[in-house]
Amino acid sequence: MEEELSIPEEADFYIMTFPYEGESLNGKVCIELSPVFDIKEQIALEQLLGQLNGHRSWERAGVQKYYEQIDGGMDKRKLLEYFCGLYEKKGMISRHEANGILGREELVSTEITEGIVMPHGLIEGESFLVFALLRDPIVWGRTRVKLVVTGCFRRGDERMKEELEYLFHIFLNEADKKKLLSCQSAEQAEEYMEEYYGK
Repeated sequence: MEEELSIPEEADFYIMTFPYEGESLNGKVCIELSPVFDIKEQIALEQLLGQLNGHRSWERAGVQKYYEQIDGGMDKRKLLEYFCGLYEKKGMISRHEANGILGREELVSTEITEGIVMPHGLIEGESFLVFALLRDPIVWGRTRVKLVVTGCFRRGDERMKEELEYLFHIFLNEADKKKLLSCQSAEQAEEYMEEYYGK
């Protein structure tokens, strides 16, 4: 006879590390995460906590965002080296922090959903996000990528929770993602993101 799980009923939500059929348990939200806990699942957890807190609107000043368009064809490694070198020259990250972003990508591919990846790393300076539209999609892990969102997060920056919640909503909503990926220029992407954050 299969042993029944002991599930505390007073929990606000449940986190499973094994497959579970259904989105709720004892009437509470249930989310499945792997023990590896990759970036996509981190974002899912932030979204869940935001829902539990009743958070929907943009309440604090977000982190700095930059928008770029890449016209020339580059593979994944060259593209990351280009971005890291660019941020390093601008004094936004150190060489050590750039190597951390490159090294993380070699260990675990950071695709979030079809068409979008989010390489990232921790930095000592101010947090920032860079949205880069690729004119020619490139192969990245198991997906072809049109948008590279590079996240440089200062340790302990609480604003990143809200940022990731908003980004997660866009990336995993097919209609919103399609609109974002249909942008033809960095300026158009910026306009769309500002409109979305304003909702």
